[in-house]
Amino acid sequence: MGTNRTSKVDAAIDEVGRHESAEYSRQIAEQAARVFAPEWIAAALAFKARWPADRCKRRDFADWREALQSAWYHGWDDREPDGAMLRQLRNNYGYEWLNRQGAK
Repeated sequence: MGTNRTSKVDAAIDEVGRHESAEYSRQIAEQAARVFAPEWIAAALAFKARWPADRCKRRDFADWREALQSAWYHGWDDREPDGAMLRQLRNNYGYEWLNRQGAK
């Protein structure tokens, strides 16, 4: 499912490049935002904020991404404040998305 969503976003980005209309570009950007589900991304950013480097170190995680992977793998992501969004993020974008996120 994540690959199909990514393909739709790539297609939307390509479509923006073919048109110069600001209104059309805005419509395509809104379509892409619906595909990306910003609330899932916001949940990941909130998780990152709750897992600063010192907390990760105390729990033997290299960084917030490793902590989130562990949460997903061991099932304690549902105990996070936005656990349902984190689970949807995992189900739709997977571990590959998390691994592509910025530096530790």
